[in-house]
Amino acid sequence: MKITYNYSKDIMVVDGTEYPLKPYRKWLFQHHEALCNGHFVKALQVLGKTKFYFDWQSIYLKASEYEFLNNYIHELSTLPPRES
Repeated sequence: MKITYNYSKDIMVVDGTEYPLKPYRKWLFQHHEALCNGHFVKALQVLGKTKFYFDWQSIYLKASEYEFLNNYIHELSTLPPRES
């Protein structure tokens, strides 16, 4: 499986197919919270709100190694089509 990340566009390309990273990060938190929390970097107060920072490159690497990315893509492919 060939994976490339474009952080400026917030996408990943897996075997030629683009996937947005934001829903993938949300999925990782929902399904593998311990992995994400294990790569927590810091929390900062910005305009009265707390912003959390994580080492996403390491999280994506581990998720790929543990085949969590395969599970995510499989879930996406089995979802019913969205109505327009």
